[in-house]
Amino acid sequence: MKLKNVRYVTNRQTTIVKSRVVETTSHHLYRISDGCEIEEFRSYEEEVVRLAETTTKKQNLSPNTLNSYRGAVIKFIDYLHEAGVMGSDIPLNLTHAHKVITSYPAYIQKEPRKNATHEVLVLRELMESFRPKLGNNAMNVHLNAIEHYIKISERYARAAHTRACRAVGISPSETEYQPLFDQVWNSSELSHSQKLYWQNNTALGGILGAHNIKGEMNQIFSRQPSDESHVRDKVTITQEEIKTLLNQESLSVRDRTLYALLFASGLRISEALLLQLAHIDFTERRIFLTPNISKRGLTLEEIRLCSAWKGRRTLNNEVNLFGVAEEIFWNSLHELLTSMITDYSHDFLFTFEKGINKGRPYLLTQRADEKRSHSNIVTRFKKALMDAGISEELLHGPHFARHALVFYLNTECPRLTEDGKLIYGYELNDISKLIGHTNPLSTEKYNRDNSEKLNQEHKLAREVTRLNLNEQQAELLKEQHYHLAQAKKLEGMLLKLEDHKK
Repeated sequence: MKLKNVRYVTNRQTTIVKSRVVETTSHHLYRISDGCEIEEFRSYEEEVVRLAETTTKKQNLSPNTLNSYRGAVIKFIDYLHEAGVMGSDIPLNLTHAHKVITSYPAYIQKEPRKNATHEVLVLRELMESFRPKLGNNAMNVHLNAIEHYIKISERYARAAHTRACRAVGISPSETEYQPLFDQVWNSSELSHSQKLYWQNNTALGGILGAHNIKGEMNQIFSRQPSDESHVRDKVTITQEEIKTLLNQESLSVRDRTLYALLFASGLRISEALLLQLAHIDFTERRIFLTPNISKRGLTLEEIRLCSAWKGRRTLNNEVNLFGVAEEIFWNSLHELLTSMITDYSHDFLFTFEKGINKGRPYLLTQRADEKRSHSNIVTRFKKALMDAGISEELLHGPHFARHALVFYLNTECPRLTEDGKLIYGYELNDISKLIGHTNPLSTEKYNRDNSEKLNQEHKLAREVTRLNLNEQQAELLKEQHYHLAQAKKLEGMLLKLEDHKK
């Protein structure tokens, strides 16, 4: 993570107690100008630790979500320092501070807004190499993280605010933050360090979150309209290309097995990495993946990483496999079981093959400073796509495989109807059940442009109307169009096979 005004440090501690490894990671932020640790961030971390251990539905934030939130918060704090709102040893200009915060969306957006203020444009230039450059979807997630941080800051602000009120002889229940500001700084009963502590620990909660210490506003930033998914629009990988990708000699057995599972099942990468031997029925060649993951032999840190479950639901928790990747997965799985690198203390199938974590579960985290990070997995997956000849503009992370499967199921996957007719493609509601979406509306977001299908339906309707056909004739014409379309698909598949043989 590239930062200008602050330095991010993670400290990992490992202790072996009665043959069990106790591993913890703490996160710290230091101000570069004076080397001091930023207390506001430490307070936030204390609350994050508490939330990670909370199981109530009201605050159901997974460790991976909190990890991603942390990165956004650190970038936000770096921005506040550059704007002079944090780290200042003089009284804040409250109007300036509020404008800086409310302008943050304009600061992180990829392209500058037409109505952006001069100050925001200057900050964008000063932080060009350090600031996030986000599209609308990523920006909305980023802003969720910042609002989460500010709401936590409000709780700490109340305590600091109450102490300052009592020190200057004012009732906390009768005062708001801004009217008290001058009284605190003009007070002879408070030391300069106490004033700075009060300012730093109540700025976000008192001024920026809701303009006052009561924190009455729930949403601080307005959200942007959602962007169309570039992955969805660009998933053009064919089954033949998937086969080429998975048969690359450069792939390790582990990666080939993992990628084949992703393309065949549409599992999210976080779910695929949770696969254990007990989930596999080798006799019937079936997989039943449930949220009940065996924690045998895991460290405390690894147990936290197992909470990446997204809530997928399929009949009997079965993972359905499709396409050419299915057979490659089972063949590669057999090879992996005879050569896998593991310390045998756990039940996970995918493990680290080298480094300090060799033999440990290949679990997913957002920690960018670790070898097991999500960014590392994305890089490896993109390289496999590129080596298979996939265009650079189509390169995406492992979620690309999930989009590719939905496209295949919707348009190309062969299936038999109840009357024995061979047709291609499932309806979206059926796809939703097959890939485990709890809400069918989620599957609709994966749907590709179906303009060609609509054009064919329109052409058929015109012919029926123009020729003035009766119901029986219209049904025959519809049947003819259907068989012509299927013949066209089969002809395309035969051509692909012939090209492959050459």
